[in-house]
This record gives sequence, structure tokens and C-alpha cells, in this order.
Amino acid sequence: MKVFDVIQFEGDPSVVVWKSPVENFNYGSQLIVDENHYAVLLIEGHTEVFGAGPHTLETQNLPFLGSIQNIATAGKTPFPCKVYFVNKTQTMDLNWGTDSKLQVMDPKYGLILNLRLHGNLSYCVGDSTVSVKKLMEKMSGFVTSFGSDAVVKKMRGIISSRVTDTVAKFFATSGIDFFTANAHLLELSEKVKEPLSQTFDDYGLDLTQFFMETMTTDNEDTAEFKQAKSAAMRTVTEAQAAAASRTIQGFTWQEQRQMDTLQTLANNQGTPGTFMGGMLGLGVSGQITQPFNNLISQNINQPLQGMGQAAANMGGYNPAGNAAQQQAPSPSTNPAAQTPAGQTVPTQASVVQQSVPPQPGTPGTPVAPAAASSLPISPTAPASAQQTQPQQQSANPVQAPAQPASGSACPSCGNAVQSGWVACPFCGTPLGKPKCPNCGNEVESGWMACPFCGTKLK
Repeated sequence: MKVFDVIQFEGDPSVVVWKSPVENFNYGSQLIVDENHYAVLLIEGHTEVFGAGPHTLETQNLPFLGSIQNIATAGKTPFPCKVYFVNKTQTMDLNWGTDSKLQVMDPKYGLILNLRLHGNLSYCVGDSTVSVKKLMEKMSGFVTSFGSDAVVKKMRGIISSRVTDTVAKFFATSGIDFFTANAHLLELSEKVKEPLSQTFDDYGLDLTQFFMETMTTDNEDTAEFKQAKSAAMRTVTEAQAAAASRTIQGFTWQEQRQMDTLQTLANNQGTPGTFMGGMLGLGVSGQITQPFNNLISQNINQPLQGMGQAAANMGGYNPAGNAAQQQAPSPSTNPAAQTPAGQTVPTQASVVQQSVPPQPGTPGTPVAPAAASSLPISPTAPASAQQTQPQQQSANPVQAPAQPASGSACPSCGNAVQSGWVACPFCGTPLGKPKCPNCGNEVESGWMACPFCGTKLK
């Protein structure tokens, strides 16, 4: 029959709280506590905490008298006592996760996300008798064994509440989207750990580490966005590859588009004008269109310029030069040039009129300067006019306007005018035929009566 008991830790080293099977021991029993545990003595409804080392326990269970003391209680001791060992080593890498999905809105892309959050934590029992009593009274209770998984299970609700509150506020205030939020997991972990540590301390535990490892969402939440993002990145990659290829081959994107358009036009089954119109519409230049530019210049532009020059030499109407000739002052209003000796030199128009006889049917009509310049001076012209004509051409370059082929002369000043003009641009004389005041038909000047209605004309 034993008199004294030796009580020490003999359980699983991974558990948080382990109850010794030795109980209701006698006065003087020895309690041996190692460095990794606390010993909690529950005696007569009260708790005492013992640190590392040997301890002699004082109880009211007396040796050799226990059977006599238990007679009144049917063999049960009236002074129960138990010993619990509390593991004070740090428990690491305990996994945690949210029980339900956290629904948030992505602030950048407007996606509704159903988040799941996972991570791990590490803790240990507080290094004080107060913390040990909190653990035994609030967390584990006086059970036979209490493991670390039971700690996480009891704290899961508190962890989930703190994590979801912090993450929801993070997405609502930071403006960071889901696809870059994983870069802020450490920051989020620190924000969750601070308030969660206070909660752990209330249960006698020190939260040494807390990490949020993953933040995931349902695939259907982001499937459409991922497809669009992948297509955009594929387009950018292909464009960069094409640009690098063009750089190596030595041409630009614009030149490539021009060549593609030219190839399309060349394959067109329409008329040749379609191809030429596409060429001109492109506005391209250089070696590609130089043959066409030369062809147009030789067959269109140069013949037109030659025809205009020939018309000007023959006295005909030249659209390019007529406007400049119309702005020139009338030969009749051009003052005579003065020689240095004070002698009057006739103008070019007067010299031409003296040297060229009037055309039949158009008395007084001046000859166009272009045609007059090619005619010789009349022998009957004054010698002074023949001698001073070259000087007048260099001193007074203004020439009389050329007479159009289908026009006539102004009845007042004699300058050439075109058919359809209402008034002479040189003297302002009206050029239209008078009309009968009765019937409105045009009549000739000098008619005494209207041949259409017989009305007398003034």
C-alpha cells in the first residue's frame, strides 16, 4: 500500500491541457513540474498554479487514515484533489478559415465577389498564473484532455468575424481591386492581428503570429473578366511581335497598310479607273507611284499647258491668263510714257493700232497684245514709234486685255468684252441690248419702232 504519490506529466506533448490520472492523493505527495508545463492543482474547489520544479502537496487526506475518513462518505474522500498540466510551449501553424463566403464589390471593375479567406496562426499560453487560470476557467475547463485543434475550433467564430470585417472595410476604402489585393495580405494580417490579440488574451492565450495566406473567389465571378484580359494581352503581344518584325524588315505600319491597299486594288476585277482612284486616294508618293505621276504629267498636264499657250498666242481665250488681263488697266487710260528728253512716247497699244489695220467688220477693235507682239511694225508708222517701241515694252508692261474669240468690243471705250457681260469692266458702259418697253423683247440701237409689237422707240 502506497503512502505518498509522485505526480508528473506523462501525456501527449502536443496537447494544451492534460489531467493526471493520480487524484485524491495523500498529504505529502510529490508534484514534479518540468520547464515546459504549468501544474494546476484543483483542491477542494480552489485552484493553485505551480511552476517548474518539485513541490510537496498538502492535502487533508491523511496517510493510514483515509479509509476511516471515507466511512461516512461511502468510500469517497471528502477532500478531492486533482492535478492538470498546462503546456506552455508555442503551438505553431494552426490553420484557420472563414465558415461562409464574404460578398464584396470590386472597387475597380465593379465585380461582385464571393471571397473565401484562409491562413494560419501561432499561439502559446500566457506566461503568468493569471493567464493559466483564465485558460482553465474560460477555455478548456477541467477536462481530461484539451488539444490545440479545440482552441482553433472555439476561436473560429471570433477569427472569422474579425477577418471579414477588416477585409470588407479594406475593399470599401482602399480602392484596390481583387487582382492586386494579394499583394496586401501581410498588411491585412497585421490589421486583423491587433484586435484579435486582445480577444486571445481574454482567454489566457498569447497570439504570437497571424497570417492571411489566401484570398480566393468563385471561378464564375471573374471568368468573363479573365477571358477579356487574356484576349487584350494576346492582342498586345501580337502587335508587339508584328512591330518588331516590321522594324527588322525596315518599314513602318503605315507603309504596310499602303502596300496592302495597293495589293487589294491590283486584285480588283473592276475598271482600271478603280485602281487609279485608289492610288490617288491613298495620297502615297515615292517609288511606288512615281511611274503613274510621270504618266499623268506627260499625257495630261503638259498637253493642256501647250494648248493654253497656243490659244494665248493666237489671241484666243485663255482661262489661266484672262483673269490677270482683266485686272490690267485699259490702254486708253494708261498715260503716255515720257522720255527723258520730255518727248511723248506712244503706248504699246497705240503702236499696235497704228501698225495693224482694223479687222473687217469690227472697226476700232484693238488686237490682242499676244498677237500684236508677233506682227512687224508698219512702214507707215512714225519713226519715233518704231524707235521707242522696245523702250515702251520694258517700261510699261501692262497690256490691253485680249479679245475673246466669241466676244465683241465695248461701244464706248473699244476694249474687248465677252458675250454675256452686263457692263464693261473698263468704262462701266452697259453692254446689254435695250428692251421694248411694251413687249420686253430685245431691240437694236437706232431702231425707231419695235418690230414685234410696233411700239415707237425713242
